[in-house]
Amino acid sequence: MAAINLNSATSTLTSAAFLKSAVLIVVGSLLAQVVVSYMRSNVYDVQVRGGDAIYALVGALIALMVLPNGYGRNIALGSTATAVRTVAADYGVV
Repeated sequence: MAAINLNSATSTLTSAAFLKSAVLIVVGSLLAQVVVSYMRSNVYDVQVRGGDAIYALVGALIALMVLPNGYGRNIALGSTATAVRTVAADYGVV
């Protein structure tokens, strides 16, 4: 049976590693939005439902190629999460 441990939850939420990961994931989501906006305007606007997710995945790929592993993975996670959210929204799931 699971026990509620408020002290453990509080220390995790306030730890530097957790906050760094959370910030980098949000940065990845923002990066995906910037990449999607730029690619839609200047490269090609994909006219397929969920097609903009490709651009968010390109942002994730760029983050993994350019940034060190500790930063790139969390930023890529945020960009990939945005891609999944885009597909889910375009297909009416959310």
